[in-house]
Amino acid sequence: MPALKRRSKKFCGSIRTPPPLTPIWASCICEREVRLCHPRSSRSQEAGPGPARDRSEFGVSLLSLAKAIPEFIKVLQSQTNHYQAQYLLGMSYFLEGDYQHAIEALEPLASREKDNLDFLFVEGIAYGKMKHEKESESAFDQLLRVGGDTAPLHFLLGKAYLELYEDQRAVAELRRSISLDPKLGFAHLNLGVAYRRLGMLQGAGKEFDTEMAITPQEPWSYENRGEACLKIGQPDEAIKFYRQALARKPQLPKSLAGLGEAYIRKGETAQGIRYLKDAIAIEPGMASFHYQLGRAYLSAGRRPEAEKEFATVEKLQAEDHRVPEAPGPVTRCLAQAFSDYVGKFIGHHAVKQED
Repeated sequence: MPALKRRSKKFCGSIRTPPPLTPIWASCICEREVRLCHPRSSRSQEAGPGPARDRSEFGVSLLSLAKAIPEFIKVLQSQTNHYQAQYLLGMSYFLEGDYQHAIEALEPLASREKDNLDFLFVEGIAYGKMKHEKESESAFDQLLRVGGDTAPLHFLLGKAYLELYEDQRAVAELRRSISLDPKLGFAHLNLGVAYRRLGMLQGAGKEFDTEMAITPQEPWSYENRGEACLKIGQPDEAIKFYRQALARKPQLPKSLAGLGEAYIRKGETAQGIRYLKDAIAIEPGMASFHYQLGRAYLSAGRRPEAEKEFATVEKLQAEDHRVPEAPGPVTRCLAQAFSDYVGKFIGHHAVKQED
């Protein structure tokens, strides 16, 4: 990847320059809570011109930006000092879980991005995923220095440590975030996730309930409540919470799969299979869903269908060595904000090429 020495001022020739990046670190807290963005963030939130919201013609989707990556590489091949393309390439690799390539793309920009909270957040997680602890801690230390002792910053550090499965450190940061702003709903949600991972199910339930009270329209705590109920053998309670999550957002694959698993544990295998198939229809690349469906087919005596699902699991695992975990709500919001900008960027370059 070409190392960049200066920011290019000429992005698209006669085409209007895409707007500055949305502050991803703030956007990922969720649309209603962007107001918590620390005032030192310099990124504009201007929407700016761009193509329609359906960006399928540009290869951009909510949680799979892999098809956009070749577009950025193409731009860099013709404009080696294209700063935005380099930045977006690194971010796309990060959201795709390709942390090695994310680091390689973003590293040449590090000296110019020491006060960019988006960049530091992503850099810290990417280095941590690659087991570069020193570089990861350096990025997080700088993140805190730039952002200050604020609720959103401690929330982001807590989320970062959750991504790295450092749950005790995540708890400390999320508690600090909540002490500074008790109404930050996603901090309670993620603290609940950390508690659940640590086996502190009572504390997890309390945090999920608090998040529900703060943002009752959001499905995430209901989904997590359902998962916690499954873990302690309460399928009826799990069904109640999963249904509440789906009432708020009907196309939640993890809730549909959890609902299917709960029905299977109640002995209602046919109903469980139906919900698992619904989850797979939304997210066919999730190996764990196919595994659950294969087990359900086996219990129903449908061996050929079970073997087909298990073969799909092997195929998906061979293609993707990442942990088969559905992204959390923060990652979803981050990807949405980012993919919107990517669509605008690629749209501008597509128009330029047509001209």
